[in-house]
Amino acid sequence: QTIQKWCTQVRLWSAYGPTEATICSHLGLCEEGWKLGELGELLPGRKQRISEEGELLLGGNGLAIGYLCDPKSSQEKFIDIDNERWYKTQDKVIVDGGGKLIFQSRIDRQLKMAGNRIEPEEVEKVALSYSGVNLAYAFPVESQLVLAYYSEKKISDNEWKNFLKARLPKFMIPKF
Repeated sequence: QTIQKWCTQVRLWSAYGPTEATICSHLGLCEEGWKLGELGELLPGRKQRISEEGELLLGGNGLAIGYLCDPKSSQEKFIDIDNERWYKTQDKVIVDGGGKLIFQSRIDRQLKMAGNRIEPEEVEKVALSYSGVNLAYAFPVESQLVLAYYSEKKISDNEWKNFLKARLPKFMIPKF
């Protein structure tokens, strides 16, 4: 709805792509009829394919070699298919009737909030390191990160905030 409102008043562009594919792999001008989740056109020199599970794989020009000092993650995310290197985006997509790629969901739990990438599991791991916390689950609610936990003892909001501030970047600290 927001896209439809603004696309008639300004030139509104959709840019899609993970950092591992040099940030932008798809670009599209949002015009009347633009569908939410539409990725746009594949940029020149880039390659795409969809796995049997519906995951978008990216290849071609601009693809990263891997993760610096993290060979395990590099091996998991960068794969070889028919002697070509591909990046597993963790994004599930479908092809609509017009042949356009439409984002459906994430395979993992990764979130984007205010332009920042958040792995809820990282927040949960830090929360579980607090003495007496037995369970922790981080999740989004209306563009806010929320942390639910079970503890043997009461933990004040200030205690939590101070504990989390000392261990997480500001953008990863749950609002509630």
